Amino acid sequence: MPDAKPNIVCIFGHPDDATFVMGGTAMLLKDRYKIHVLVVTRGERGYKWAGPGPLGPPNAEVAATRSAEEAQADAMFGAEPVFLDEPDSEIYAHRAVCERVAGTLAELKPAALFTHWPCEKPDHAAVWGIAWKALHLANRFWETEVYMGLMSHDDRCVVKPDIHVNISAVWEEKLKMIAFHKSHAEAWTKILSDYNGSLGRQVWCEYAEAFATGAPLMATRWKRKAGSILMEL
Repeated sequence: MPDAKPNIVCIFGHPDDATFVMGGTAMLLKDRYKIHVLVVTRGERGYKWAGPGPLGPPNAEVAATRSAEEAQADAMFGAEPVFLDEPDSEIYAHRAVCERVAGTLAELKPAALFTHWPCEKPDHAAVWGIAWKALHLANRFWETEVYMGLMSHDDRCVVKPDIHVNISAVWEEKLKMIAFHKSHAEAWTKILSDYNGSLGRQVWCEYAEAFATGAPLMATRWKRKAGSILMEL
């Protein structure tokens, strides 16, 4: 029997991005929506490299570990990640990957899409480009709410969030999701506790996640709700 819940699509660059950017928000949405996670890479360069040049070689063991961690974390909000297997640290919004994502969007017809903010590190910016192009290719741009998650570690572009989501009630669940990412959890538990706590203080709650939107938030647009996915939480 098909799932009657409307769909949400999340597209991020690496294993752990969905957890770190919107893990709490996903937990708040999971009972109302079916969440689908597209991960563009398997994070195979997500390790410390002391050799020549800025990047180490792809590491299959790291990729397998991080993919398994992503699956464990996503299961908490009922999702099973789909890996697009683009090369870590070499993501580009090329035709084939944009068309692949567009096919998923055309099939699922999501109520909302979550992705990266475009002025972050190059991989994240490229993922934003993939998502933006795919929405247009699928002819879903005007029907889909777009939320761009803001990260704590990237100061290339300072942006004021359009919306904060109070995740205080599910903070312990987000901590569990972070802990699944054992390869990165030690550092990120403190980073995100501080960051989500600072976002919470901005809006008088304990913990929050923040997003920029693809279009200004308002009550209705073209005789339908606009911005309702997060405004209803």
